[in-house]
Amino acid sequence: MRYLDVFTPDSIIAAAVPYGNEDPREAAYNNAAYALDRDDVHLLCNIENKKVFYIAAASEDFSAHMNAVTPLAASLPGMKGHQGDGAYLAISESGYAVVVRKGDELYSYVGDRQSVDAFIASHDVPTYSANDAAALPWEGFRMGAIKRAEKTARNTILIGFVLAVLSFLTWIGFASWSANIDADVDALRQKSQTSISNSVAQLKNISTQPILQDVYAMQKIIALTSNTGGFVNYFKIEKGGNMSWKVELPTFVLNDYIEQFGKGLVLRRDVDKNVLVVELPPKDTKKK
Repeated sequence: MRYLDVFTPDSIIAAAVPYGNEDPREAAYNNAAYALDRDDVHLLCNIENKKVFYIAAASEDFSAHMNAVTPLAASLPGMKGHQGDGAYLAISESGYAVVVRKGDELYSYVGDRQSVDAFIASHDVPTYSANDAAALPWEGFRMGAIKRAEKTARNTILIGFVLAVLSFLTWIGFASWSANIDADVDALRQKSQTSISNSVAQLKNISTQPILQDVYAMQKIIALTSNTGGFVNYFKIEKGGNMSWKVELPTFVLNDYIEQFGKGLVLRRDVDKNVLVVELPPKDTKKK
């Protein structure tokens, strides 16, 4: 049996926030990062009734607990061990931590047993001792870094587009200079106008070019994975455009979200890592 590093830091907070059109995990992160006044946050979350329920703590508290799990995951609706409204009690870093689920709200408190009991009594809900068997791993999350990575990817594409336009304009400038010394100015002007029209048409359709389609596909996979706090295991494009990739996602990610990755996927759960593995296997190009 593997050793579980059961750890609940004193910085733990809990809340339930509406996410609207925002990615639920991003909504949870934004709320937790603001409450903790930190960019680096460890959290667990799940959704119910158009709200994302989460528990979170400052990532700096996990420096000596890289693979920590918390039984207070049971306080989140839909998680193992959740029993509805109630106070979910666990041992914290220096005392006790409790997360209270009451309707569509979550509340948290950390302190000694006497003060924790008083907090629970004020909410008038049953108490459940959070079981280590229901513990789940804390997941590190830093949206700031993710957004910077996505911005870099977008800028890379934009820079390539701008360079293409600048190269085209340089050619136009040279053509105009040549026209001044060419006797057949009208013919060259007509040729230039035709070239401009063709180039503009190509620029309008630039997103349909195979190379850029591959870049956009890669950016999409990275963005979808990053938004969940997941990990891109590999992304490969072989000669002929045969694309394959594999990503690891948190187990709370729903099928509706996974469908955004595309078709022809292989989905499985890695029990040891407690992650969902989503894979687009390479196509078999060998002739039978």
